[in-house]
Amino acid sequence: MQVERYKPEDTEQQCVKGDISMTNFLPTVLVNCHHHNAENPLWHSQHERIYWTDIPEGRVFRYQLNDAIADPEGRVFSGIMATNEKQGRLYRIDTDGSIHDLVQGLQVPNGMGFSLDYRYFYLTDSDQHTIFRFDYDRATGALSNQQPLIKTPIDQGVPDGLTVDTDGYIWSAQWNGSAVYRYSPAGEEVLRIELPTPKISCVAFGKKDYKTLLISSAREEKDIYEDKVAGDLFHLPTEEFTGQPELRSRIKL
Repeated sequence: MQVERYKPEDTEQQCVKGDISMTNFLPTVLVNCHHHNAENPLWHSQHERIYWTDIPEGRVFRYQLNDAIADPEGRVFSGIMATNEKQGRLYRIDTDGSIHDLVQGLQVPNGMGFSLDYRYFYLTDSDQHTIFRFDYDRATGALSNQQPLIKTPIDQGVPDGLTVDTDGYIWSAQWNGSAVYRYSPAGEEVLRIELPTPKISCVAFGKKDYKTLLISSAREEKDIYEDKVAGDLFHLPTEEFTGQPELRSRIKL
């Protein structure tokens, strides 16, 4: 896995930065490195840089971790994808390094987030086309009362990475859906932002004011010739919506 970074004010880059204009919610290319599978764009407020990962093609792991998030107490939640022999699961790693098996019966655990008041935890299972909501106990990190909050139509793509804005609304990237969707805390679709490539993998907010959407994408080998922006990192400056700083792990290694 390759980790990349980009500082918006830098003038010398290996990758090309794009126009920062916004026209009717049309994201533009920020970095055109044509990643295999760009994921998890993250704005680092201290470094004032955008970090993201690129998952290379052709690498298959026995137990594949897929997405992770820290909670407000510094614990980390992370999913393991299903295999032919085992179901996918969600684990919690506490700050003392202990590991807890929280949720079973998953297929592809993916994007995660918390409600603004930390009463609820959101978890995407891509293959079930569902974003689940759990009751969350901040004191212990326990999850309970799993309920489907958002069911996406099969022909709409697959829900992938997500983030939660300062209004408590959920933003979900749609793999093979060419779009990012915004949902109310009740699970109602309120906005769709279309992109010029199908494999949209993750969405986050960045820049100093957290008013810029950062959207990652992926590509296949054929896309080198057929889709010139597949695998690019997109951005969308907006005054209407504001994101939140990411929570940080405090696990003692």
